[in-house]
Amino acid sequence: MFREGGSRASWGMVVLLAGVLASACARTVDPRTSGGERLPDSDGVRGTSPECFCLAPDGRFLLFESLRDTGMLPAFTLYDLGARVARPVAWGNAAAEAVREGHGPRADSPCRWRDEGVEVDGDAGRTFTLVVTSSAPEWGLRAPGAQTGAGSSDGSAAPPEAAQATFTVVRRSDRAADIVKLGAEKGPPAAQHAAEDAAASGLDIVHLRLSPHGRRLAYVVSEHQQAFLLPPRAYVLDLSRPGEAPVLLAAPVLGAPRWLPDGSGLLACVGGGPQTRGLYLWRLVG
Repeated sequence: MFREGGSRASWGMVVLLAGVLASACARTVDPRTSGGERLPDSDGVRGTSPECFCLAPDGRFLLFESLRDTGMLPAFTLYDLGARVARPVAWGNAAAEAVREGHGPRADSPCRWRDEGVEVDGDAGRTFTLVVTSSAPEWGLRAPGAQTGAGSSDGSAAPPEAAQATFTVVRRSDRAADIVKLGAEKGPPAAQHAAEDAAASGLDIVHLRLSPHGRRLAYVVSEHQQAFLLPPRAYVLDLSRPGEAPVLLAAPVLGAPRWLPDGSGLLACVGGGPQTRGLYLWRLVG
């Protein structure tokens, strides 16, 4: 039997959760309505890390964690963007044993790309390696202390620093913020956003990503209701057309949108149900 105070608190939480879920359902945006194309076999993307996927410097391969059931081992998928082919990544014996011992790939580890593949850091000094050109990709394990050459960073066309060196976010209130070009703070903002949900207590503009040729800016607008995050929305802004409204691409997005290295398109992880969840590509020449 519930105590009276606990019962009221429980019902209050139920009412709050119901309101949040109703707001979340209302804010979903199908990425296909803005021209997004879901990559085949990408509907199982997990999208739990801020970057959601690793992109090769040449833009050919991307690696993401998958919702596939592999028992105790995390599931990864290697995607060939050129061939539009997804291949599940297996676990070699040594790599699998390290994961079972609690020393798997760290969630905060960046991808380092090399000529033959990609590697990520694990706990206890271990490094997990993957040969991306293999017909049967498999995680290997390099022992602690093994020496290797320097690897290339993840293949974002323009790193986050490029946008941060050009634009800044100016907050007008808890529920409103502007994107402003540095050096032009007294002029009109590049974009303005205010909370669209009446129940939202705050708004943030995050993950600013400038296209390779500097023509477009992609970013994410995130509203929150107390401690609950409402579905983040991805936008793209055409900087060559001052005063033009940003285009809403999708919601909810998982992590940051990413430009292809050659500027031929924008990639983003999109959440939601099985009809929309996946990795999407927008053909927007940067």
